[in-house]
Amino acid sequence: MSHRQNYIYEFGPYRLDAAERLLLRDSEVVPLQPKVFDLLLALVERHGRLLEKDELMKLVWPDAIVEEANLANNISILRKTLCENGQQFIETVPKRGYRFVAPVEELMDRSVEPVVVERPQPQVAVATIQEIDPDDRPDATNSVRPRRWRGTLTSRWLLALAALIVAGGGFWVARMARQSGASAGKMPRSIAVLPFKPLASNNRDEVMEVGMADTLITKLSSLNQLIVRPTSAIRKYTALDQDPLAAGREQEVEAVLDASYHWTGKKIRVTVRLIDVRSGIARWIHMCDEYCNDLFTAQDIISENVAGAMEADLTGEERKRLTKHYTNNLAAHQLYMKGRFFWDKWTRDATWKAVESFQQAIELDPNYALAYAGLADCYVIFGNFWDPEREMFPKAKAAAAKALALDESLAEAHTSQAIVALLYDWDWVNSEKEFKRALELDPNYWLAHHWRGHYLLAMGRIDEALAAGQRAIELYPTSLRINSLHGWKMFYARQPDQAIEQIRKTLEMEPNYNRAHHVLANIYELKGMYEECITKHLQNESRDGTSQEKINALKQAYTATGWTGFWRKKLEQMLEESDRQPGFQEELAIVYTRLGEKDQALACLNKAYEEHDTWLVWIKVAPFYDSLRSDPRFTELVRKVGLPL
Repeated sequence: MSHRQNYIYEFGPYRLDAAERLLLRDSEVVPLQPKVFDLLLALVERHGRLLEKDELMKLVWPDAIVEEANLANNISILRKTLCENGQQFIETVPKRGYRFVAPVEELMDRSVEPVVVERPQPQVAVATIQEIDPDDRPDATNSVRPRRWRGTLTSRWLLALAALIVAGGGFWVARMARQSGASAGKMPRSIAVLPFKPLASNNRDEVMEVGMADTLITKLSSLNQLIVRPTSAIRKYTALDQDPLAAGREQEVEAVLDASYHWTGKKIRVTVRLIDVRSGIARWIHMCDEYCNDLFTAQDIISENVAGAMEADLTGEERKRLTKHYTNNLAAHQLYMKGRFFWDKWTRDATWKAVESFQQAIELDPNYALAYAGLADCYVIFGNFWDPEREMFPKAKAAAAKALALDESLAEAHTSQAIVALLYDWDWVNSEKEFKRALELDPNYWLAHHWRGHYLLAMGRIDEALAAGQRAIELYPTSLRINSLHGWKMFYARQPDQAIEQIRKTLEMEPNYNRAHHVLANIYELKGMYEECITKHLQNESRDGTSQEKINALKQAYTATGWTGFWRKKLEQMLEESDRQPGFQEELAIVYTRLGEKDQALACLNKAYEEHDTWLVWIKVAPFYDSLRSDPRFTELVRKVGLPL
């Protein structure tokens, strides 16, 4: 913009200093976002004259093509900043433009006494949702289309960009939290932050695009009043043509944050839209056009401004988390993101890759508490599923303890500690304490709710376990694991009909999800649907890679002697296997119980106890052992495990 840089303008109780880019009201600084200040200056300089919308947009955004929604939003912000006692400063000329109608006195800055004011801190450049006059509403979709430049975006700049957007997102939440009344200004209760999209498709870095979204997700997740879908839920939406509304509907959220960026060599330009999923309207638009020479300096400045803007709405703990640095090493952060990406797959190979990524992150930053928590979560999975010697659990315990020693306020670390206490230590008191602390720190941490449901189920607190599982689903509705294991909890709660419905919902999302099919087979057994149960078990054998020869033997046994014949043949095959996975003795006990061989079943359960089998945690409520519960030996085993009788 070209302005008379030496001028000062006075109108009403305000003084506008073009040279210093300050708006004063009775000698007090009125904070304005950069583009809002540019808009005010353009109007005041041309006071009394109608400015057409196109002319005004060219004055305020000379280097970008913008649509009328951005102008209307900034006019609304400006009006609310200036409006006092019904005084009208800006007139809307319907379908044409705007006019600054208040009397303005122009002064050269050297001809007036200087006003001594404290320099304001850098303002967060972000537009917030505001009511827009009907005449100001454009007909086109609310969006901003930056011009395209050539160039590529480095990891450092990508993360710097994410830091800038964190500020915008945080300030939006603060402003929205203070609004009430009309639905147009009502704060969404749930949001999905989609991976950032480059305007150019060459030299893409999808890990970093998800990483930018993750930075914002981590910050916004610290706000108790907002449910934010986890990074693992949104990482699949990286396609450049991804429909944000479709993603929002799939994630079952009220709003979607959709962002695009472009790198011009030294300058980052990003456009962010907050889209109402139900109406499809872009309710908030922000164009960020900032220089940033150092990521962490930028993070400090922006986080301080965000915390200040949100002070009235946040607790002290939330403010601390909003401005927190988990690491100052960019490469370590990237490795952490890579680790979480692989961890969420829950396969043996992927989990090893996650371990390697977390370990590399720790090598770069030995004080990176989040990386230690991620490492602990990996070791827990290994200990529970693939480590027959249970050597991974001590590693998990040590990693969780290290994470807490570095950062006691980390919800992820307390959750890791809680699940280790549950599955490895069988320390029920400490497990509950750690889950409680994790949820105090982050009430919306989906994994804490999910695993706490496991703890509550083991304790026999069925209603609480189901409530915790349902809360995890609300926070992460597209997670196959959470949905299927909620069906497993219903199965253990002796609610087979509800469990079947839950598993069917899971299979609607992914028909080939093995865990859900395994749970469904057991639910059929509980309902006495033995033919359906055997059919499902045979299908599961095929999915698990069992040889066709063994599957045919199981079929023949079932045809010859029914239920008993099937499980007798299955027992024979299990005993022939040389690879003993975790839970093997407990699985044998279940088969012996099905065959009515109580002595063998109890012998296997006692061996499982000697091996400290994690699956004994749920022995108190597992439906498989209902026929053993009257046996004093079973009661004694429950007592030895330490579960309340």
